[in-house]
Amino acid sequence: MRTRLLASMVIAGLMGTSPIFGMALKFAPAGGAVWAVGEEIESSDFGYNFGGAVEVEVWKGFDYGLRYYYSDVSANLHPILFEFDSFPPTLHPQFIHHVFQLTNSWSPGWKWVDPYVRGCAGLYSWQQLDADGDLYEYMIVQDADTTINELAAASFGIGIGGGLRIWPTEFLGFRLGVDYDLIFSEDREKFGATDANENLLRVGGEVIFRIPLM
Repeated sequence: MRTRLLASMVIAGLMGTSPIFGMALKFAPAGGAVWAVGEEIESSDFGYNFGGAVEVEVWKGFDYGLRYYYSDVSANLHPILFEFDSFPPTLHPQFIHHVFQLTNSWSPGWKWVDPYVRGCAGLYSWQQLDADGDLYEYMIVQDADTTINELAAASFGIGIGGGLRIWPTEFLGFRLGVDYDLIFSEDREKFGATDANENLLRVGGEVIFRIPLM
């Protein structure tokens, strides 16, 4: 009973000393370069991504928010992995991602140049397109049955990243960093026994507009 009472007092104290509303609201349009990586990827071209985030600064250095970005990158797959419906197989698909994430970042809260780390989790809606912009199709033949599945799905994924924040003023800043997204897109029942996760490595920057709330 005494332990429960003490725990309740500590939790109540933390809630009483923590802000109910964020100290600042942040809008952060972003863009940069992206590469496809993973077991299936033999090599990747230079791609691009853009998007933005809405974040709440709940305490100095702690940000929580929602982020969307779009990415477009071409990659060469290992030639033994897929048997497509067209012949000869083209192993240079265009990877398209629409990404919706919950983000959480932390920094020491230094005034001018502030290092940060970031974690995120969300939904990755992806497609693999051919040179004409059509979805690739993968054939699975079992006995006398043939199943054709389009190479597109929505998969859960997580990301980690870090870099530097630069604050010329209290209301305007820049974020330069690197992010790695691990996308759990592997589905061997649907896409074959050699299917594996396709991941993204991103380098870029964000412009941060900061609006103090309290």
